[in-house]
Amino acid sequence: MSSEVFRLDGTRSTRIRAGVGRLGFASHRLASSALSAALVASFGWAQVSQAEEPASEPGAATAPALDSVADSDGTSSDGTNSDGAAPARRKKSGAGIEEITITARKREESLQDTPLSVSAFSATDLIDAGVARADDIGRLAPNLSFESSAGEQSSARLTIRGVGNGDPIATRDPGVGIYVDGVYLARAQGGLLGLVDIERVEVLRGPQGTLFGRNTVGGAVSIVTKKPSDEFEAAARIRIGNFNLFESRTMVNIPLIPERAAMRVSFQTTSRDGYSKNRLNGQETDDRRLLGARVALRLNPTDNVEVLLTGEQTRSHQAGRGAECRATPENLPIAPLIQGFNAAGLFAGVDPGGVFTPQENCIANEADDEELDFTSPVKSKDNLDTFGLTSAITWDLDAFTFKSTTAWRRQEVESNQDFTFASRVTPLPTNLALPFFDDGLVGNVINDKSQFDQVSQELNISGIGLDGRLQWTAGVFGFYEKSTPGLSRQNVGRNFCDFLTQLGDVGVGLAAATAMDVCGGSSLQILPRLTTFALAGYGQASYDLTERLHLTAGLRYSAERKDFSAKQRNFFRGNGAAGPADTVDVLQNFGTTSERFGKWTPLLTLAFDTSEESMIYATYSRGFKSGGFNGRPNANVPASLLPFEQEILDNYEIGLKASWLDNRLITNISMFYGIYDDIQQTILSSSPMGDFASRVANAGEAVIRGAEVELRAVPVPGLDLSVGLGFTDAEYREFDDVVEGTMPGETIPINRRNEEFFNTPSFSATLSASYTLFDLGPLGDVTTRVNWYHQDEVNFGPASDTLEVGKYGLLGGQLTMALPDGVTEISIFGENLLDRRYVNSGINFERGFASSFAYFGAPRMYGIEIRRSF
Repeated sequence: MSSEVFRLDGTRSTRIRAGVGRLGFASHRLASSALSAALVASFGWAQVSQAEEPASEPGAATAPALDSVADSDGTSSDGTNSDGAAPARRKKSGAGIEEITITARKREESLQDTPLSVSAFSATDLIDAGVARADDIGRLAPNLSFESSAGEQSSARLTIRGVGNGDPIATRDPGVGIYVDGVYLARAQGGLLGLVDIERVEVLRGPQGTLFGRNTVGGAVSIVTKKPSDEFEAAARIRIGNFNLFESRTMVNIPLIPERAAMRVSFQTTSRDGYSKNRLNGQETDDRRLLGARVALRLNPTDNVEVLLTGEQTRSHQAGRGAECRATPENLPIAPLIQGFNAAGLFAGVDPGGVFTPQENCIANEADDEELDFTSPVKSKDNLDTFGLTSAITWDLDAFTFKSTTAWRRQEVESNQDFTFASRVTPLPTNLALPFFDDGLVGNVINDKSQFDQVSQELNISGIGLDGRLQWTAGVFGFYEKSTPGLSRQNVGRNFCDFLTQLGDVGVGLAAATAMDVCGGSSLQILPRLTTFALAGYGQASYDLTERLHLTAGLRYSAERKDFSAKQRNFFRGNGAAGPADTVDVLQNFGTTSERFGKWTPLLTLAFDTSEESMIYATYSRGFKSGGFNGRPNANVPASLLPFEQEILDNYEIGLKASWLDNRLITNISMFYGIYDDIQQTILSSSPMGDFASRVANAGEAVIRGAEVELRAVPVPGLDLSVGLGFTDAEYREFDDVVEGTMPGETIPINRRNEEFFNTPSFSATLSASYTLFDLGPLGDVTTRVNWYHQDEVNFGPASDTLEVGKYGLLGGQLTMALPDGVTEISIFGENLLDRRYVNSGINFERGFASSFAYFGAPRMYGIEIRRSF
């Protein structure tokens, strides 16, 4: 299959996609590294002469052209010139804090004039904070949790104010939307984007159900990249550090036709060794391997028409995440089948590595007290290839502006994860030395090879009327997505099924052969297919009732249809027959079934300017996330076949935004109260016959309340202080759950009322302080920065002590020299400097395999970074 790419000279060439994969990671990294090194080393190459910059405020630092963006007036939002000649990075006057322009309401306006709980970070802010990947933003914004999901490095686990989705499976939609240049990313896979050539990032808290709409029940993260400009620019950013870290980002902006056409090309690579290790097979996990390229072409056929064409490709081939296995305490209910094994003394006196039992495996892994290492015979894999094309057409007329955004995106996923620390059965116990142990591997090993395709189209029209007192926006949004499984969606180790059936046949501590001869979901393949159609229409308008009082009202209707089908294949050994296990189609097809979902999502905001520098506001908004189907159904567990309902969040919020002391101090405060209905929760369980399954249930109702406080101050020239505080109290008011009993078909009700949300700290804080010493001769300007992130305790599993994580704090910092040439910076950086061990994700298998898995964040990281623009 061929595809077109743009060369740096502006011409096109055709390449064979299959050939790209054969080139391998090393050749891609070599090419990008060579380009980066050339740009950094060639201090005189194509350097643009610079004019002397006027003095400006401290703390409002400009960045190299790699991470800046030009506004319509020729100046970037973070202070760099659109011609790429970055001035000295640290500005020197005491005028105040830099103003940031955002598009949180799909029109340009100042952050301080937007009656919405939103955090915005310019390119300079991101560089100063050491942000390299999207999940690093989680350390910057209050009440935002942004981490990689359990087991997979390339999938995002994103929540705002406790609302989101911790399960990256395709049949579950996210609760917080990620947008890149206005394009919605439907899957958690690929959500951990490498940030390169970025203008700004906006974090919108609370339902964004009117303008953004689809699955923004908790909020949205909007990433805006830089457009091609009419002047030549080039920039490079190289970072090296411990764990053999090598990271590069390069950018070249090429004007093609003055004021009519320009092209911008950016590359990124990341290579880092893993910080966790599988002691059994020697594989390092939690490593990083990333290649990416982005090409943007801007065309202006007329003065009032802009066409922006973008193509991107990323390749992330690495291992998954390493985990610490935590055994379920004996006093907690676990899978009846495992309970039966233990009660029969089946595993008594058996070497923990000799036969399958999750509890024994967990104990073996916990015994060495090494949290970042584990043992498993399974080679972990977490591969993701992403391709994207976007067309954005903007047509400015006298009365209104029309915009059309069309996008296509494909993601190819291949992963292999061990969720039981599977054992190899060597040596075999004498009473179990039977021929069914084929390769000796037993356990719950899940592999996945899938493809996701999405197409979206949005038409948007906006304008200003009534002598500027009315600003309005209206549009329609269409979306189509198809998920296609490859080899399998879930494959629970076949030999574990053999193990269970033979135990039944020989009657070791269990009843003689019964239904155990077909061990059901204990060993299966599930191949679900999901197709989603979504259509929405929306409108929003802001009207100045008086010079100080402003009313905003919006309304959207979203309609969705989901078509779902799945096949299940079970492995079994009938009547104790010898030889390899047979494969039968227990349920050829669950049938193709469809569900429709729809909801009106209004917004109403009243804002009052208490002065020219301050504003108070009150908002009501609603968010909607459609229902769907369980992507891991098991024909032997009927509850897992049921669809789940859509969820709704009604949010009430009041806020204050104020600037003080000649814009030297900014204070933004918001308080919220939300009523959350039909919350979608993944529940893991098993049947009395050992069938393991997960299902999705709707919790009846929950209440979410809390606040965010953001402060930024420049008390003296060169000193920049920032504080972000998040408070969240989220608990269920109605949640009736069930677990399977000890008899077939028996269920036991569980009331989970007053249980707190998973992964939702009651308090989190981010603090940073930077100080710049100007004009230090040959050293230029020197800036020191210290940042601290604190999070209270959280729980990653239902009513579980094994996944309860205590409070922790992370210390980071940078020492940066901005050289006198005005275009070169050298930084020494460190993250998690205290080398704190902390859990940032978890998965609970207590009800199925009597164990849980805790995933640790990165240990101490440090290194040096060089940035240069031309």
